[in-house]
Amino acid sequence: MDDLVAVSLTEDLFVTLNGRTIIDEPAVVSDGPDGEVLVGHEAEEPARHCLADGHIADPEVVERLLAHVAELISDEKPRVACVLLVLPDPDSKLARSEMGELVKKVWGADTKVVIVPESKMVATGARQPIWDATGVFLNLLTSTRTTSAMYHVGDMIVSHSAAPPGAVPGSSEPLPIEERLGSLIETARWVINESGPGFSRSLAERELTVYSDDKEVSRHRDQIRAELRMSVHVSEKSLKTALRDGIKHYEHHKKDLITKGYIRPSQ
Repeated sequence: MDDLVAVSLTEDLFVTLNGRTIIDEPAVVSDGPDGEVLVGHEAEEPARHCLADGHIADPEVVERLLAHVAELISDEKPRVACVLLVLPDPDSKLARSEMGELVKKVWGADTKVVIVPESKMVATGARQPIWDATGVFLNLLTSTRTTSAMYHVGDMIVSHSAAPPGAVPGSSEPLPIEERLGSLIETARWVINESGPGFSRSLAERELTVYSDDKEVSRHRDQIRAELRMSVHVSEKSLKTALRDGIKHYEHHKKDLITKGYIRPSQ
């Protein structure tokens, strides 16, 4: 049986092999005292972070993380036929070719690479109707960055990400709620304005769903609603949970991923 490796390079390095969690740790690397590569919790300061301002910071860091993953699962001698790579929204298209080549460099030229933007994976895991003609408007809010995205009949119409002023890549210290909410509202407005007249009108009439691992956001729903002049729902499912549920959903359709490289619209 061919094997599927899923790698999420977002806030954390989260890796599964055929649905079994292999790695769940910070997406950082550093050089050890004897020149060895230290990854995740073993990395020492100053660590090199995979992400900066919500973007892939350094392809070399990504390659070292992928090589670390391959080494960890080498004892199981997997035949990796497909790698599902979840990237921050801005990098899901811009870095598609470069990231695909890095994956193939680690696991072989015949490996299929499926790259999915984080927002689509979250929407999938939260069972949002991304294939519906009415579309889905969602916002992902973390301690150091925010992303707004619009999906319609399965395709991303527009997406925008931003780091609030003062955000420190890789920091676990949340910024003041006012700064995070300001970033949320900024990206949401940008998506509404850039989505085109038809979508802009429909977005203004539709609910914005916010996914965050911070419970404090729920208490500011009325502020977001007033600023954007639209209905706002703060999901009870956290961003991290929705992301990982989305990966599980994709893994259930391994045959589609391996033979076609995508998920059927009916799924």
